Formats: sequence, structure tokens, C-alpha cells
Amino acid sequence: MPPDSPGVSKINTDNLKCSFCNKTQGEVAKLITNPIGSACICNECVELCRAVLKDAESAREEPTK
Repeated sequence: MPPDSPGVSKINTDNLKCSFCNKTQGEVAKLITNPIGSACICNECVELCRAVLKDAESAREEPTK
């Protein structure tokens, strides 16, 4: 939804923080937020999630002895 759509409030981008690690927008390369700014995730946490999912997938694929 575009930020200027009816019913969408303007969010204050000055104090956004990652909902997972609490780093500010200025401390990370990229901060992704939902349209209303109630949840954010930074690029570092996204990479950590990718690694966790990759490890979980690898564990499922390993043959059991």
C-alpha cells in the first residue's frame, strides 16, 4: 500500500529500530519496515535468519545413520 493511501498513517522514520536486534536505522545498511512502521527488520537480522533456515534445511537433508 502506498504511504499516501487513505487510512495509512505517516510514520516517523527518524527513530525506527530493528524489532529483533534493536539497532537503529543509522547503525545498519538497510531497515525494512511494514507499511505502518510497527515492525522492522534490518539486513543483518535477515542474513541471520537466512543462515538459520539454511542450517535447518541442511539438517533435514542429512541421512540418518
